[in-house]
Amino acid sequence: MNFSYRHNQGFTLLEVIVTVALVAILTGVVVSGFGPAREQSRDTQRQTDLRTVEAALALYKNKYGQYPEACNGATTGATINLSGQSDASFACTSGSAQYIVGLAPEFIPKLPVDPKLNGADSGFVYAVNTEGSVYKFMALDTVETRTVTYGDPFFRCGQEFDVNQLNNDTSAGASFLDPEICERVPPSLPGNYNPSGYAAPAACMNADNFERTFAISAGFSDDTRGLSGSRANKGREYDTEIVRCG
Repeated sequence: MNFSYRHNQGFTLLEVIVTVALVAILTGVVVSGFGPAREQSRDTQRQTDLRTVEAALALYKNKYGQYPEACNGATTGATINLSGQSDASFACTSGSAQYIVGLAPEFIPKLPVDPKLNGADSGFVYAVNTEGSVYKFMALDTVETRTVTYGDPFFRCGQEFDVNQLNNDTSAGASFLDPEICERVPPSLPGNYNPSGYAAPAACMNADNFERTFAISAGFSDDTRGLSGSRANKGREYDTEIVRCG
């Protein structure tokens, strides 16, 4: 009698092809699922890092009476001066990894590094004014799974920002106590400062500048930027908003 046994014949070419195809499909499904999960995890880590640094900065100020220095120096001009992690374009010119000077390890074990950069002009960055009374800290242009817009707790220009200016008074000092910190920013501070013409900064109006950025900021300046009398408040506002609205 002639018997044949299927199990001795091995896999046919068709069975091998079908098996490989199934494995490829299943692998693609698993990998595609991992992508969004990794992106969400990185965004969650960014938010956690911002809150951790926020708490550490508050502790530093409570002890020393001001916020810590930035490794690339304070913001003294008309644009924000950023200091950031060592693998990005805002890295410390000194070569130090401590872009927030003196914060670690006393108040935080180590400064955070963004888990995935989006080009050289991205990552964790910090800015502070000369007197150390105002700071801003950002995960700049790296947000992956959210569109950060007006009203978001991590919006670059503050949670209360409103594109529609509420205060149209152009008298000296009028916008010093605006409810929205970045709503009305003085464009410049000449000696004979005229408070008309100020508006929200580009970073608050241009989606390319804020939709992919998480940010926190705090403080208000006593630096009048050299102005006196009825214009002094405009100097304080200017010094505050260059940092907080940049």
